[in-house]
Amino acid sequence: DKRVERVEVGVGESIGYTITLENRGEVTLTELVVIDTPPTGFRFVARSTHIDGEPVADPLRLPVAGMQFDIGDLAPGESVEIAYALQAGAGAADGDGVNSAVARAVSSAGESIASAPSRAQVRVARRGVFGDEAIVFGKVYVDTSCDSLQNEAEWPVPGVRLYLENGRFVVTD
Repeated sequence: DKRVERVEVGVGESIGYTITLENRGEVTLTELVVIDTPPTGFRFVARSTHIDGEPVADPLRLPVAGMQFDIGDLAPGESVEIAYALQAGAGAADGDGVNSAVARAVSSAGESIASAPSRAQVRVARRGVFGDEAIVFGKVYVDTSCDSLQNEAEWPVPGVRLYLENGRFVVTD
């Protein structure tokens, strides 16, 4: 079972994920690992991993994409919870926000087994400088000294109409 702490994250923000594994079988699973594939544009936050509430070493980073959490053995009826954080980078807004994980282990018969993929999705919000809305502020004045600074003798110019690319405008006061 894979869960995410909230449904929306902004570019540059971190978000927590939790994976819960439960052995519902009758034999101990050995060499249990979880292969986690973060969404496009997300990166792992160092030192954020906890297993059953205890801080542990960062997962192994896989060559292509993703991480491997080494769990070890899981006896019948036991469960384990992995928690960690990812940070949404600038490229996250171009992806689908889907994080997936698969558990793999070896059965007592020596067979390799794997779980079905478990997924959690977040919506990446474009806020701040990455957003579609912004506040424009500044002043219009006569720079008689040509030093790009408003000095005492340089007065503001009221009534100047400033246009934005969408046709909206503001008038200086």
